[in-house]
Amino acid sequence: MKSAGWSRGPLSILLLLLLAAPSQGAVGSCSDKTDPLSAPADVVAYCDEREQLLCVRRFERGELLLSETNDCRRKAIAVCQTREFLPGCVPTERQARACLDALHSRSTLDLGVDEIEECKGFCHLDVNDSIDGGMP
Repeated sequence: MKSAGWSRGPLSILLLLLLAAPSQGAVGSCSDKTDPLSAPADVVAYCDEREQLLCVRRFERGELLLSETNDCRRKAIAVCQTREFLPGCVPTERQARACLDALHSRSTLDLGVDEIEECKGFCHLDVNDSIDGGMP
């Protein structure tokens, strides 16, 4: 009886080690340099989505008619093709996604961009900002 209990001990330890050990390929994943969200944000893609969202937000608040919203979105696409982040400002894709996700949320509809936590202190674009923090 005693030897049966002793043989379960090493087997239990081995099983525990197998279950508790990191899975294959998981070692070092926290500092993975290929994380696409750690890369610098694409300024044109960010600007394009941000400015078009601001047009839609103005429409949702009743500030623009549908035709005006479409004109606003077309203007945003054209303007963003030549925009850059301000010098010394290199936001990550993660930061850009967080701000854009917050702009998509209806819960932030009545807030200006600078009042949204995820967008506060975010690198601004070289764009003539309106009250909502976007193009006029």
